Amino acid sequence: MKPWTLLGLATLALTACQSTPHGTETVELTVTRVVVPQHVGASDDLPVVITVTLGGCQTFKGFAVQERTASTLKLLAQGTSPSGKNVVCPAIIGSAEKTYIDPGSPARTSPFEVFVNGQSYGSVGVE
Repeated sequence: MKPWTLLGLATLALTACQSTPHGTETVELTVTRVVVPQHVGASDDLPVVITVTLGGCQTFKGFAVQERTASTLKLLAQGTSPSGKNVVCPAIIGSAEKTYIDPGSPARTSPFEVFVNGQSYGSVGVE
């Protein structure tokens, strides 16, 4: 390949990387795994370990509680992603393990079911 062709391709790639997004938007992250303990006290802290897919331009934002009752916890795993024209993101994809701590209020009843992004990931026995 000729040196001028390589220089032209490099310039094009760098120009694309310099584009500025117009803002960010909140996106639902892909969940690949959820781990909850088998048992928990009715008012004890309940750790919910959630593995999400990140990469490209997506970053972890946090968990949004959709609903919390005595028998269910419904979470959304959220991230941010740039929006607008000329957004160029690397194709690097990975995963991250994040923990949500449910404080136990209101007190749980058994079985206590955990949902993330609309899918049930099992129940926890309440002692």
